[in-house]
Amino acid sequence: LLREGRGDPARAARVLRELANLGGDAARRANELAALHRDALTGHDVGAVGELLAADEALEAGRFEEARERYARVLAEPGRIAGLDVARARERHAVSLHRCGRVLEAADELERALAETNDDSRAREVARLWYALAEELAAREPGARSDARAERAAVALLGRSPDAPEADRAR
Repeated sequence: LLREGRGDPARAARVLRELANLGGDAARRANELAALHRDALTGHDVGAVGELLAADEALEAGRFEEARERYARVLAEPGRIAGLDVARARERHAVSLHRCGRVLEAADELERALAETNDDSRAREVARLWYALAEELAAREPGARSDARAERAAVALLGRSPDAPEADRAR
C-alpha cells in the first residue's frame, strides 16, 4: 500500500487502523508499520498510534513543548496503543521535559523508564541519563530529596553500567 511514493496513504492508514483494532500481534505489527512509514502517513488518521508518531516527529524537529504534551497524552493512556514500548515513550518524554527546562520531572520520568525497560543496553543509557539529571538537580537544589534521588540514580548507574565514564563519581 505504500511503495516508494506510489501507494495510497489514505488507504494504508485505514488498513493500519483496522489491524490495530484487532489487538494482539496484528496491532503491534500495524503500529510498527505506521512508525516505519510515518512520513508517508503524515496527515492521515492512523489511530491512537498517530499521537505517538506525532510526538516522535515533534521531538526530532525540536518542538519540545509539543512533544512533551503529546508524550504526556500517550502515557496517560498507554493501553490505547497495542505493543507500546512504555519505557521508550517515557525516555523520550523525559528528553522533551528536560529540553523544556523541567529537569525534576525529566529525572522522575527517567526513573520510571528505567524500572520499566527490559532492554539491557537501553537500561544502561537510561541509567546514565538519570544519573546526569540527578547530579544536576543535586547541584542546583541541595537537600535531602536531591541527595536521595542522586543516591538512587548512582545505585542504578553502578548496577547497570559500572564501566560508564561517570561511574567513578557515582561511587
